[in-house]
Amino acid sequence: MTGREDSVIERFRKDLRISCVNAGKVDMNAPVNGADRHFNADEFFAVDGRFFIVEFKSSKHNLKDEERKTSACVLCGRLSQSPNARALHDRGHFAAWGKKQPNSNLNVTFGIYRILVCSERTLPNCRHVKGVFTNEVVYGSAKLLDNITNQKAGLNAEEFKCYLKWLLNHNKDEFFPHVLFGYTYTEGVFDREFSSYDDFSKWATTAVEHAKKLDSIKKHYPGP
Repeated sequence: MTGREDSVIERFRKDLRISCVNAGKVDMNAPVNGADRHFNADEFFAVDGRFFIVEFKSSKHNLKDEERKTSACVLCGRLSQSPNARALHDRGHFAAWGKKQPNSNLNVTFGIYRILVCSERTLPNCRHVKGVFTNEVVYGSAKLLDNITNQKAGLNAEEFKCYLKWLLNHNKDEFFPHVLFGYTYTEGVFDREFSSYDDFSKWATTAVEHAKKLDSIKKHYPGP
């Protein structure tokens, strides 16, 4: 089924916010808008200061749509040549799709982008993955978010900055090439515009402090 990618993204945003409320963490998200072909991802997310990016699809079958992007094949080739970037990628770059169970809600399934996309099965015409058939490991939103919360997945701000520079093939601390807008819903809406790589760490730090301040106010001045 196609045409429900936006619903899949919104479902995960909801899962993220509920998970963060339950764990006492700060949720963050930032859509990349029209820059998805540069990132091979649709949206940035974070739990407190641990970042990750996700390429969303309507269904698992739509992973094959990545073949339309020259950047997908190029990314797979670069990942095969860089163990350091691959290690960061595997903790912070995911692909996801929606699955509607009978008489149930839309659920989101995740896996590492490289494992799901960088194979001859998904990119049959990419020279970098000829003969590559990966063993897919997938899991739901709850498992991913639990791993992020417990620091088994996700990247800290410095690691995330390094990965983004590598992903965009930038070697210097220059201005971020795309203007993004990040949002935090924990303890009230808080947003921020990104114009540099360092803005990601500032976003996390400021958002967490903002949430803690509001939480402290609530504890001292509880409502009726």
